[in-house]
Amino acid sequence: MVKSFSELRESVGNAIQDVEPVYEKTEKFLDIVDTKINKIAKDIREEMAEEREAIHKSQIKYLCINILILITSVGTLFINKFINFIF
Repeated sequence: MVKSFSELRESVGNAIQDVEPVYEKTEKFLDIVDTKINKIAKDIREEMAEEREAIHKSQIKYLCINILILITSVGTLFINKFINFIF
């Protein structure tokens, strides 16, 4: 089955024309998938930032509570030392 050069060129051209619409559809599909993945990644980053902020606020709250407990303990210690010193 020897084909002439022009027949081979024509069959290759036909094959390219057959594949080209599939390539374009695949490219559009991949663009859509890429857009959706980027949107999901952006949403996840925003959600993680909100969670980090909430954790940070909670840590600050507990730090303030611990500082108040420390101040109260030190104050109580000084009051006890002062009372022991007087009596």
